[in-house]
Amino acid sequence: MLYLLARNQEGSSSIGLDRSRPKVDAGYTMVVFLVGFVASFFVGGLLESAIGAKAFPVHDSRSLAMLPVLLAGGLVAGPVEEIVVLGYLVRRLEQLGVRPGWVVVIGTAVRVSYHLYYGPGVIPIVIWGAVSILIYQRIRRLAPFIVVHSLWDVSLFLGAAVSWWVVGAEVLVLLPLSVVAYVLWHPRAPTWPSPTGWGTR
Repeated sequence: MLYLLARNQEGSSSIGLDRSRPKVDAGYTMVVFLVGFVASFFVGGLLESAIGAKAFPVHDSRSLAMLPVLLAGGLVAGPVEEIVVLGYLVRRLEQLGVRPGWVVVIGTAVRVSYHLYYGPGVIPIVIWGAVSILIYQRIRRLAPFIVVHSLWDVSLFLGAAVSWWVVGAEVLVLLPLSVVAYVLWHPRAPTWPSPTGWGTR
C-alpha cells in the first residue's frame, strides 16, 4: 500500500502515517484505545451475551508453545490491517467521491469480511470497524490505531496464556501518558490532508 501511495506521489503522510506529529499521535492513542477498542469490544460483548452467542475458538493462546507465534502475529496485524483497511481504503474511497457514511459501511464490511471465522465473535469487530473509521475521519492520524491494535492483540494473547492483569497494565500505562500528551499537544486548528485528487499531499 505504501508503494502504491508513493507511485501516485502521495506518500504515507497522505494517510496520516508519518513522523511529523509524534506528540499529537501520542495524545490520540488513549482516545483510540478507550473510545475505539475498549468501548467497541465491551458493547460487542454485551450484545453477544444478550443474544446468547459465543465466539468460535480461533487461537490456542493457552499453549505457551504457540505464544511466540501469536505475539508475532499480533504485532504484525496492527500495521498491516490499519494501513490497508483504514488509511489506504478510506483515502481511496474518499478520492472516488464516496460519501462519508458509505465509506464507513464499505470499510467496516471489508474489515469484517476476513474476521467471519470468529462466528458470533465478529460482533465487536463490526462495531470497532465503524468506530475506527469515524475516529480516523476526524483525526486523520494512523499511528494511534496501529499502536493500539498491536498492543490489544498482544495483551489478549498474553492475558489468555499468562494472566489478564496485562490488559489492566496496558490501560494503566497508556492512560496517564496519553492524557498528558493530549492535553499538552492537541492541535488547536488541525489541517487534514485533502481526500480528493490523486497526487495531493
